Amino acid sequence: MAGPREKNSNWMVEKLWKTVTYCVALLSMNLRVIPGLAAWFVCSIPSPACGPFFPDTVLDQPQASLGVPPFSYLNGLGKLAGRESPGGSGNDEQSLEVQIPLEVAELQEFWRAAGVAQPEIDARVKHYEAVRKEMLGRVLDVGLMEFSTKADVPLELAEHPLGDGFPGDVADYTEGARLHGLGKTEEARTVWKAILERPSADRRLRSVWAAWMLAKTSADLNECLTWYERVEKEAAGGATDVLGLAGAAKSWRAARLEDPIESIRLFFQAYQQGKDSAARDLRSLVSRLLEQKDPTTLALAAGDPILRSLINLEIQASLEGTLGAPTEPSEVNNIEPSQPPAEWLAVLEAHAPLPLADGSRIAWALYSSGRYSEAQHWLDLSAKDDPMSLWLQAKFDLRSGQLDAANEHLSKAIQLISTEQDWRPLSPTETPRWYSDAPQLQGATQGRMLADAGMLAL
Repeated sequence: MAGPREKNSNWMVEKLWKTVTYCVALLSMNLRVIPGLAAWFVCSIPSPACGPFFPDTVLDQPQASLGVPPFSYLNGLGKLAGRESPGGSGNDEQSLEVQIPLEVAELQEFWRAAGVAQPEIDARVKHYEAVRKEMLGRVLDVGLMEFSTKADVPLELAEHPLGDGFPGDVADYTEGARLHGLGKTEEARTVWKAILERPSADRRLRSVWAAWMLAKTSADLNECLTWYERVEKEAAGGATDVLGLAGAAKSWRAARLEDPIESIRLFFQAYQQGKDSAARDLRSLVSRLLEQKDPTTLALAAGDPILRSLINLEIQASLEGTLGAPTEPSEVNNIEPSQPPAEWLAVLEAHAPLPLADGSRIAWALYSSGRYSEAQHWLDLSAKDDPMSLWLQAKFDLRSGQLDAANEHLSKAIQLISTEQDWRPLSPTETPRWYSDAPQLQGATQGRMLADAGMLAL
């Protein structure tokens, strides 16, 4: 009778043999699959007790090939916005250690272009850092972009703390901040308004900041929104914005608008401009729009390419919850039978151009909730060259016992997705969706596709 050690050895040999078979099957699909396979194999060697990842999918979850893959909302949003997905929780507030170096780098570039000697630049930087730390060091919270200074105790700074060697708008802005820190906000606002009256070339470094602080210190909502618009106008007109205040201004405006469609547009633009936390606002607004099911609003959204894409993205992301793990489609998937809402499906089919470029998102959500006939219908309305559409079609093929068709569709899906820039397949993970690194989770999605292909090959 074989002992535990021998059983474990036989089990490992069997798993490794399946791994080799899997690799051979996938090599015929696309040569770019090789790096992912090699990485999996190498990473599995130091931990033989765990074994390579992909056979575990078969052994531990026999119905995994019918299940729903992990999905990253942030990765999908980043692709829509044309920017990289942020890691972590999407909190873009800048700490003191981050903000001041950005300001210093901007000033150094200005002085070098003006021909100032390096020793003099170093001396000015040292003085500037001391002044800014005296101001910002009193901010208790990490959200320095939200308020540039706050006096818990009187500032120990002389009047006009920056001398003649500094750009005029920078020196004046800092004086305004000093006044504001002393509680002399109206005097500070007068200084900041004067900055915005300078010629554009003479206010380039601090006009965005001045407009931002005028918005933050305004007691009137309409005036506040006007100053936030000025922040965006100054940035668009060529003023520097090393802190990303233009995107933040869009978020503040979006949060104060009553029109949900316009709010979503502004939050999306803010995210495009680097305001990472706008992603959470987008999810909240889009979810509320779907819950309210107003036919007029939904029809407008269905006819707008960006809004339509954001809603479909949210629907796919909510199919398992931001903290859920991928499971076989069933009633325990924590998704209500009414999702996606029938009202959205109706206006989408009526107003969106077909075939729908991201129709696979709808199809996956319906598949996840067990609404298979509807999922197949939306799959038929989806773009045929979408890897996610081909992958889901392979699952339907598998459910009906058409293994050759499933293999063909899945092979084509891998061929297409492996040419994308973010092709980095990883072992599927059950880490929390929102707080995990978005690019890494995208790799887990790709890894799950390879795992499905491996199961078919075996």
